[in-house]
Amino acid sequence: MNNSRVIILGAGGHASVLADTIMRGTQDIAAVISPSKVHSPILTHLKHCSSDDQLKHFDPRTHEVVIGVGPRVHGDVRPQLVSFAQELGFKFAKVISEAAYVAEQVKIADGVQLLPACVVNTGAIIAEHVVVNSRALVEHDCSIGAFSHIGPAAVLCGGVNLGQHVFVGAGAVILPGVRIASHTIIGANALVDRDIDQPSTVYGARATVQQRSST
Repeated sequence: MNNSRVIILGAGGHASVLADTIMRGTQDIAAVISPSKVHSPILTHLKHCSSDDQLKHFDPRTHEVVIGVGPRVHGDVRPQLVSFAQELGFKFAKVISEAAYVAEQVKIADGVQLLPACVVNTGAIIAEHVVVNSRALVEHDCSIGAFSHIGPAAVLCGGVNLGQHVFVGAGAVILPGVRIASHTIIGANALVDRDIDQPSTVYGARATVQQRSST
């Protein structure tokens, strides 16, 4: 993290986790922007702007944006929020918990969020706006495409390759070297032991696969 002030877009549970993580570091939160009412105690004392258009009142030279809306299996709005902020000239802060373990020789793009107790081992490549949730494990030499989500306690074994917009549910395990197509959904506690070549929904201990549209 750098010394730019942070603006969080979103005010739900994911935003509150990010706010807590940021506050434990060195950056200052300038505002939370969300049309929804703020309920989380950690967010209530922060400046709240109720319209996304109010982002225009902040200076992109001195502020960075954090996407505080959590990833969703269907209807993920994060790409639209990213485009909106980019059009205004904003860059995106990396949010890396002090309680995360990040090895040497790891590539982490802008907008990545590494939450408490996650582990990212050496050689991993994490693209823009990926969320690695609490206690998730990303083993050596994994590659994770933009806007993908690794759920709590999920495990990516060594050399796993995820496309873009892949949703890995809580506790899922992907075995070494497996490649997963973009826009695939992997259910909670699923065990994936083979490549998924087309956008699919994968669930169960024996990795039942149902193909799905990428839109």
